[in-house]
Amino acid sequence: MNTNLGGAQKTFLTIISVALILIGLSAFMPKNQSVNTANQTQVSPTPVASPAPEVETTSTSSPDTQVDTSNWPLLSSATFSFRYPDGALAESRQTESFVRLMGPKQMASSRTQTELFDGFIFRVEPIPVESNAVLEQVAETERKSAITNCTTDNGQVSALKPVIVDGLNARQFSATGCSDFTQTTVKVGTIIYRITALYVGEDQDRPAYQQTTEQILSTLKFVQ
Repeated sequence: MNTNLGGAQKTFLTIISVALILIGLSAFMPKNQSVNTANQTQVSPTPVASPAPEVETTSTSSPDTQVDTSNWPLLSSATFSFRYPDGALAESRQTESFVRLMGPKQMASSRTQTELFDGFIFRVEPIPVESNAVLEQVAETERKSAITNCTTDNGQVSALKPVIVDGLNARQFSATGCSDFTQTTVKVGTIIYRITALYVGEDQDRPAYQQTTEQILSTLKFVQ
């Protein structure tokens, strides 16, 4: 009898010990294993805009479309014509046609018989080359000649770029720092023309002179 009671006590003590161990372990376990997804804020990744693709453009001789050139005086030769603004002096010779405008600062200086330092000159002339000459090659030769003649430290000559003149493919480059000018080369039939726009003056005046020469170029028409 005593032996059975002792075994029951041992069993009871074992159960009590196991229960205490389980209670102790539960104290070290996380008290909230569930995740409240309702209170979580989902953050979407910010979309990164793709860079716009580069688009190659072809320049044309169409500057400021707001300027009405239709009432400008017309200079005509046997093979081409163009319009120029009032106040400019125009002359057509056998080998060239040009327009020259002397700006107000040079006029006020009374140095009207000297080299132009305020104004612009627009000239169209044929280049003496063979009739089968290639436009690109002639234009590059003209550009290299400009580089040779541009001897100042800050002088720069741009690369050739394609432009359209009177519906014709042409090539153009610009020079700055030696003489500021733009030269356009275009082939009409078997003749290749050199179109030179020289614009000189103070920094605040020169852009307006350049724009005027671009407007003149936009009126150039060839007899085809």
